[in-house]
Amino acid sequence: SDCSNLTSINIPNSVTSIGRGAFEDCHKLTSITIPNSVTSIGDDAFESCSNLTSITIPNSVTSIESYAFYSCDNLSEIHLPTGMEDKFNKMDGIKDFYKQREKKFNDGWDYYYGENGVEQDYTKAVSYFRIAATQGHADAQNFMGVCYDNGLGVDEDDVKAVKWYRKAAEQGNKYGQCNLGHNYYYGDGVDKNYVEAVKWYRKAAEQGYSNAQYNLGNRYYNGEGVEQNDTEAVKWYRKAAEQGNTYGQYNLGWCYHHNQGVTKDLTEAKKWYQKAAEQGYENAKKELKELQ
Repeated sequence: SDCSNLTSINIPNSVTSIGRGAFEDCHKLTSITIPNSVTSIGDDAFESCSNLTSITIPNSVTSIESYAFYSCDNLSEIHLPTGMEDKFNKMDGIKDFYKQREKKFNDGWDYYYGENGVEQDYTKAVSYFRIAATQGHADAQNFMGVCYDNGLGVDEDDVKAVKWYRKAAEQGNKYGQCNLGHNYYYGDGVDKNYVEAVKWYRKAAEQGYSNAQYNLGNRYYNGEGVEQNDTEAVKWYRKAAEQGNTYGQYNLGWCYHHNQGVTKDLTEAKKWYQKAAEQGYENAKKELKELQ
């Protein structure tokens, strides 16, 4: 039957199975309540329910068949029973949802970088990233932030950039955390707040992201959002430098050069300046020349 104008569904408690394609193409469907009587959700049960944003799966369900949520492009939340996530994530319908989401992200990646036989096209990249991001893909959420931050495929909008960075950051995505830290530091799309900047830089730095480690080092060096501490600055510069971060290498060299947070050691200063210079950093080349 035609369900094109159906916006919500309350399934009665007598229903034990949602059959194949039961609500396929219910494009206006935004919400659904699945009772605890339901034990199975069939193939394509909610395929192309493009406005469905959230669904809660009761613990009575024992099977979710293939493509149950195929092309549900705005489905951002699948609520699974607490403590039973591993069991449900092995069901075909849930696995297919995550595979489809990953494919959208990968398609966005290809258009963003112009890889795998496609020409670079930021507008197309955004169209794919947006679907994956809406469905909760943290890397896609970060890329949406990057695109809004830089006006790539969309009009530049710092507020929307912060929105997407935050979604990624709150899922533990280190790139989103670092980028959110940048926005708080510079006051782009959000009120400038050094303490919040440090909070997000630290989360990313503790996950080993060298850019965040370098930026956290700067905050300690300058006493922004934290008490000024050269020793802590050196600690984070070193972590970044040892991963090959150009700016971390240069700043670590500077600290050795100028006796800040470490004992002055011109041999070590030259070592780290050299590493940064080999990556093309002009300031490092200048310092090396002055130490000759």
